[in-house]
Amino acid sequence: MKLLAVSFLFLFSSFSAFSAEDPRITTGKIAELAVHRIDRLVTLKKIDPQFLNRLETIDVTKPQGTPEAYRAVVSQTTPASGAPLQLTLTFDANGKFISFTPVEGGTAGADPAWSPKDPATLMENAMHFVLENTAKQEIEPYFLSMTRATLGKTIYREESVAVVKFSTSAQAQTLNVYLKMDGKFITHTIE
Repeated sequence: MKLLAVSFLFLFSSFSAFSAEDPRITTGKIAELAVHRIDRLVTLKKIDPQFLNRLETIDVTKPQGTPEAYRAVVSQTTPASGAPLQLTLTFDANGKFISFTPVEGGTAGADPAWSPKDPATLMENAMHFVLENTAKQEIEPYFLSMTRATLGKTIYREESVAVVKFSTSAQAQTLNVYLKMDGKFITHTIE
């Protein structure tokens, strides 16, 4: 009887290893998972802690013909000259983190002095707006086929605020999510 139970358990785990891609995992979800992974890698002291304080851009792709299903390139602020410090994160089809690799040749950019929240928290809060509003037709493309998320500062109603600009391969328009500097949602626009 125990042998039969063990056999079924082995068989079930084998099938689930080859199961189809999780439909909840999209490039938008991978961007959000990348922010979480950056935080974890900094906590484990595996990457430069400035990735939390100088996070500026996340580019997400679905490479073809590679072991990973998703690739996220995370960039720090752009320096005065040269390329920014970057990190490549890879994920499988179910959103499980595979590996990270620092991109060679990058230079540290200026510290944008975010306060009171760090850029990773602001980026994550904006991504949660996308993840929580996927049922809205205007937001769905940014969840299903997000290609880039870029954090910046702007003025909104005479107040300095954070804005995360989301690009998608589905359309040319950009989704702008505006946040107070403490990370609270203000509004969004599509332009």
